[in-house]
Amino acid sequence: MRRSIPAAPFAAVFLYAGLCAALCACPSKSTSVPAPPAPQDDAAATPTAESDAMSSSFVPGPALSPSEPLLAWLQSSVQGDDRKLLRLPVVINFANPGRFSFGMCWVGTEPATPGVGPAADAVLLKLDGTGLSVSLVDQVKQKCPDKALSCVLWLDGLWGPRVEGGPQAPPTPGAPARWPFAVVNVGDPVDASATTTGFVKG
Repeated sequence: MRRSIPAAPFAAVFLYAGLCAALCACPSKSTSVPAPPAPQDDAAATPTAESDAMSSSFVPGPALSPSEPLLAWLQSSVQGDDRKLLRLPVVINFANPGRFSFGMCWVGTEPATPGVGPAADAVLLKLDGTGLSVSLVDQVKQKCPDKALSCVLWLDGLWGPRVEGGPQAPPTPGAPARWPFAVVNVGDPVDASATTTGFVKG
């Protein structure tokens, strides 16, 4: 007798083949890694010394001349125990060719001419570098041109001595007043053509 073969095995084979064909036809999921973002240009976000002084953190004060309103503004930066940070253009003169100490210094924008002193109404300063990790004289020498005995730098500091109530040398009789200025940072050389004011930190 001739035996008949069940149709079920053939149906299973065709079903399996169809599933394989369908799976092969499905698009595969991409395994590519996206490219990293382009690096940011840090220089574009770094302010220059000039733009920092003109930024919202520092507010310009009155004109450097005449000196009377300038001095009143400098003194107003001290309110009781609170002293605001100032940024001033300062004419710094060395007392000797070896540049071991300072001579007369004042608020201004032009280096001193040899043998010529400051204007009669100039705001004279007594620079106080107490507490600096590197001496004020050494920092100024690094910023001033080599062997120059007078230069003009931006100085950040507080009006008055660094230590309030500390011992002060008595003023020289007949000499103009020299106002203590506690320096906390020595900045870059001053561009006289672009400088007309000092600044106070807002």
